[in-house]
Amino acid sequence: MQGSRSNSQGEGEVTLPVLLAAAVAAQPDGDTVVDGDLRITYHDLDLRSNQLAHLLIELGVVPDAVLAIGMPRSLERVLAAWAITKAGAGCVSVDPTHAYERNRFVCADSGVRLGITLERYVDVLPFEDMYWVALDDRAVSGRIRQYSEAGVVDTDRHAPLRPHHTACLVYSGGSAGRPEGVAVTHAGLAAVDAQRRHTAVGPDADVPGVETRTSVAAMLELLLAAPAANLVMAPHDASAAP
Repeated sequence: MQGSRSNSQGEGEVTLPVLLAAAVAAQPDGDTVVDGDLRITYHDLDLRSNQLAHLLIELGVVPDAVLAIGMPRSLERVLAAWAITKAGAGCVSVDPTHAYERNRFVCADSGVRLGITLERYVDVLPFEDMYWVALDDRAVSGRIRQYSEAGVVDTDRHAPLRPHHTACLVYSGGSAGRPEGVAVTHAGLAAVDAQRRHTAVGPDADVPGVETRTSVAAMLELLLAAPAANLVMAPHDASAAP
């Protein structure tokens, strides 16, 4: 309803923000990400990602836009993914360890113009027609803290978020080759949600974050941890391959 804080999504319209909100409600004080000695609860990640999402919306981010995440597996990467999807946009991963030309192609081909990273990766990421928000930049982090911790709903966004909008853009192919992009919509997340229910991942489970940042499986990891389990970040050189 226009003018209210309630989400205007229709019954049964599953989007990633809906799944994340359910996870926060299920176990707000449980750890959502374990990254070495760093831990963050669902409640705190929810509040911090809300603030960043409000900033992204003010920067003009709209539903079905695509934003880049330019960092390795980390707590900050999950924070960025939550904030981007709450703002209504989709994510595309740009791995700082991949060849520069590959990353430049991904940015150009996807049409992405805004990305989230950390200061130490800015110099190795594509800069042509790109603006990178470094979360650990003092000015940026101070600005983020000025935004509301309130949940983001359709009345906050520039347009309603719907299941046919892009949730993530995945590029396959070798690290030095020319990859091909595939858009995954929020509608496709319903099957992922059904899978997590089937696997019965619960609040005492640890879901290892080992998948390549640019893969569909990386989004699956994020969702499998969403029923209030812990997403445990593996070292950056770890892989799910045998």
